[in-house]
Amino acid sequence: MDALTLPEPLQTTIEPQDGPMLLRTVVPVPKGAPPNLAFERGGKVVTTSAVPCRFDGEGNPLAYKLTAASPAGSIEDEVRVVAAGHLPPANVKVHPQTWDLVKGGGIELTYDVQDAGASVEHTHNLLAPTEEFAEVAHQVSTDYTWGRIGREVSREMVRGLGCRAWLAAYTDLPIVELSLVISNGAPGAVTEDFGDLALKLPEGWTAALALNTPQISVVGNVIDLVSDTSLPESTTLPQLHEIHLRAIICPIDWLEAAQAIARGVGWGVAHGPWSYFSEQTPWYTAHGMRLPSADELPTSLDPAFIVQTRWADRAAALAGGIKADETSPGPLGFGAPLGGPDGGFGGGEGLHVIPYPECAIAGTRKGLQYLRAELYGQLSRGTGHLYDVGGLPMDLDAYADEHDGHLFNYHLPRRGPLGHECFPPGYDKKNDPLGFKASEPDPPDSKLHGYGCVDEQHGTRLVSSAVALAALDADPIAMHTLQARAVAVRASQWDGKGGQYAAELTYLTNLAIENHGEGGPVNRREAWNLWTLAEAQARGLGDFDQWCGKLGTVLSLLMTSDGQFGRKHTGSPAKEVSPEGASKLRGINSPWGDALIGCALRASEASRYDVPAEATDRLEYSLRAQLWAWPVGYNAPLYRLAIADENQQLYDSLGDVPEDGIVRKKNGDLRTDDFYLPALLAMAVQTGIETSDFETLQLAARIALKLTGDGDLMRYIEQRGVDHLRMTAYLVPLAKIAPPGLIQQLGKEGKVAEPVKVGGEV
Repeated sequence: MDALTLPEPLQTTIEPQDGPMLLRTVVPVPKGAPPNLAFERGGKVVTTSAVPCRFDGEGNPLAYKLTAASPAGSIEDEVRVVAAGHLPPANVKVHPQTWDLVKGGGIELTYDVQDAGASVEHTHNLLAPTEEFAEVAHQVSTDYTWGRIGREVSREMVRGLGCRAWLAAYTDLPIVELSLVISNGAPGAVTEDFGDLALKLPEGWTAALALNTPQISVVGNVIDLVSDTSLPESTTLPQLHEIHLRAIICPIDWLEAAQAIARGVGWGVAHGPWSYFSEQTPWYTAHGMRLPSADELPTSLDPAFIVQTRWADRAAALAGGIKADETSPGPLGFGAPLGGPDGGFGGGEGLHVIPYPECAIAGTRKGLQYLRAELYGQLSRGTGHLYDVGGLPMDLDAYADEHDGHLFNYHLPRRGPLGHECFPPGYDKKNDPLGFKASEPDPPDSKLHGYGCVDEQHGTRLVSSAVALAALDADPIAMHTLQARAVAVRASQWDGKGGQYAAELTYLTNLAIENHGEGGPVNRREAWNLWTLAEAQARGLGDFDQWCGKLGTVLSLLMTSDGQFGRKHTGSPAKEVSPEGASKLRGINSPWGDALIGCALRASEASRYDVPAEATDRLEYSLRAQLWAWPVGYNAPLYRLAIADENQQLYDSLGDVPEDGIVRKKNGDLRTDDFYLPALLAMAVQTGIETSDFETLQLAARIALKLTGDGDLMRYIEQRGVDHLRMTAYLVPLAKIAPPGLIQQLGKEGKVAEPVKVGGEV
């Protein structure tokens, strides 16, 4: 059978129901496979659209978003994906009732803002009679648009406000899907206070919301975006922040069906030879690693249960307009910001290499809703994206031409998007180590002074939920977020003119050339930034190939011969490896940060081209870096240590590192950390298999033995638990094919340098 033809129907996790359904899923495909896929409901093929949403480095589709409006069916009807075998018609008609919506006035965005002391009302029509939403819409591309008409619109609002919306209508259901972003990040943006901000529909029409919050409500034919007047912040949109909305627009008598669709009914995950669980199509993330299916997991790990629990927590937090933890200061404006009041959002919560695999494995709509809520909460906490006047992500080059000299690296605002303090009371922003340079609200010259990534040291907190939603639903808001973050990464790793950090990437490039093989001041921040670029590139959200390649190359050149990275420090990290008050200047290293860079390099390479042999070299170096910092008798590398002396001369081995160059626990024991190591191990093994590199596989076996003691990776995965699937999921399929005996045999063969004793420890 032709490898590019779907060999058998794909089972899905879509829950059957009586009556109409909007079916949707994302199906990854082998390179070169045709998009002739369709839903089958109860044995009957349903008119289906297929839109590409994942790509290889040459632009070939690697996944399609499938959508089908099924007007009738039974709860006993199984939903599968099959090879359609025929092309769509040349044109499609919108449902007659949808055309009535368009002719009756469409969807109007209305808002009141203060202008010269007076309240001025503005109106923009997001859906009006156009070529795209004519009664008959002609197909204008080679993509399948069978039975579905989709369009994106951008509207310029006032004083830096922008509107970006995605709408889809169908032949067989009288509904319109709407995803909406209202942003306040264009040049000239000031904090806006709205007297009114709403979407108005013609009489007889209403809407169902995907997420229930007290800040947004539907009354009749009006979607009120600032409905909770008891919260003063709910009418305010500060600089660089955004409002997001997902809704299903429908006739009033279709409200019940629309509510089900908005809550994710009809969505599911595909299983089979073309799925994220298959070696043929491992395109869940830019890493190109396949996910394990539920039946491959240890029986004690239950992704469906953890998804249900997490969604219940988030739903309660959203309904109350508060955060999900006990540190919440109370209801806060448009959203429910995640995390505590500390601007750094400390701790391990939300930090992971594999984005929400439990949602994909469980395949339930609660997982979809949970991801939507996660992204909503992270974006409510704080964004920091720059847009043009139409609400599209704006490259810093365009802004620099007009506002040169007002560019700064933007990490965290002093206040969150809803007015809450991002930093603890009494915090002196003048000494902010995170590089805070944004002005107070409403700068006198009305120019935007701060731009870049938000809290890059923990960049995965925002990006991960967007990546998961992009992979599982090709969600427009998630795609928008990934695009905006990737553009922001370039602003942070800037190689152009203007600003405090005007040429950071240029600085790193020069350092890599001048000090090749000696390490450099990089760590997890650069890792998350590189991964962000790789994900945006893989989703076809812009030409990020050059940025990916440049940053990835620089990181590779900054590796020491042992695969480590060093940072010159005199601040808090340096104090962790020096006596309190000491003035020593050392090369400080975090092995777990090295692991993150190794993972990001795999994503960068896999998203741009087939994994080359050089990739195994980089991952081999990353494995050696872990072994270099791994003391005998411990099951994990050191947490943080010095890798160079006061003169920045690299130590030859762990045995050369002095006592005061190693972080210990308060009781004197060595402090170790293998938090990110399982993901790196999985990627190294997979890359070694792809390139037939035996030495990399041998190094990986050594690490597996040191982690587990006996090579039983599956037991190790089970002990880490379901919460740690975000680190271990990619390791599960490899553990299935590598029993402990094989790992023991491979790990004992050949010559790989052993770690040495540290400070008398055994």
